[in-house]
Amino acid sequence: MVREPGFLFWNKWLSKRLEPVVDSDHPLSQGFKLYFVTTCEYADKAVRVSDRTMRRITGGERYPGCHASWEDDLILLITTDEKAPMYRQVELIVHEVSHTVDGFFERAHLKSIDTELRAYYNDWIVGKILHHFPVMR
Repeated sequence: MVREPGFLFWNKWLSKRLEPVVDSDHPLSQGFKLYFVTTCEYADKAVRVSDRTMRRITGGERYPGCHASWEDDLILLITTDEKAPMYRQVELIVHEVSHTVDGFFERAHLKSIDTELRAYYNDWIVGKILHHFPVMR
């Protein structure tokens, strides 16, 4: 199968193998589940994939972080050099979660967003993701 550069490969197998970090049970979900996928050695197995699997997901591209949607799944990927310190992982997570939160608001057709609501959503999702890093507990 030939893929365009920048095309993410996601499928039902990945949705079943990985657990969503945020389910579709919150007010702005619009039915979407959020999956966090990383190659980071600090992460637990519920969200970690091998470099090989990540290369398959990203079509061979190497992104430090990205977010995408597929059917009713949102995917947030963090791929960093294995020697990257934990604080770099957190920086990338916060950056990508910010884009994800924007997407929740866009899908809900919110035009005027209170900064406190945005901050709560960022806080909540980052917390859900960091729960999968035992070194952060």
